[in-house]
Amino acid sequence: MQAGELLSLDTDLIGPMGFYNDISRSWVVDGGRPTPAQATLLDLSQAQIEHNIDLLRPGVSFVDYASRAFRLPDAYLANRYADLVHGCGLGVEYPFVLYPEDADDGMYDGHFEANTIVCVESYVGASGGPDGVKLEQPVLIAENGPEVLSALPLDATDF
Repeated sequence: MQAGELLSLDTDLIGPMGFYNDISRSWVVDGGRPTPAQATLLDLSQAQIEHNIDLLRPGVSFVDYASRAFRLPDAYLANRYADLVHGCGLGVEYPFVLYPEDADDGMYDGHFEANTIVCVESYVGASGGPDGVKLEQPVLIAENGPEVLSALPLDATDF
């Protein structure tokens, strides 16, 4: 890795007592400032994560969530991440909520339940582009709304 390049890390891990967790971050190597193009990717990815976290409430259907999720600009659609959100905890990946346009056979429906942990996903990078940003945030869907479970900031620029 060279100074000024983006480094992305996506972890999937089994932690204490068998709980599954997943978190992703992107950094500028050597703590430099992102280029304007990199800053655009970082800003879009962070906006997607924050918007989609704000939609998480007990009782919201998966289909409604997907229809109201952050819409990436067309330049980044081809490389978008496979899902908007997936489950985390003891049940790996349920629910697995797709982008509406990716649900070829129709999206299974259900609804988010209180005290469920999910991971909200984002990848922003143009096809053939030199950079991409991967962010992911674990979130508890509490009775009174979402609670982010990671203290690591989304906009980290130091590495």
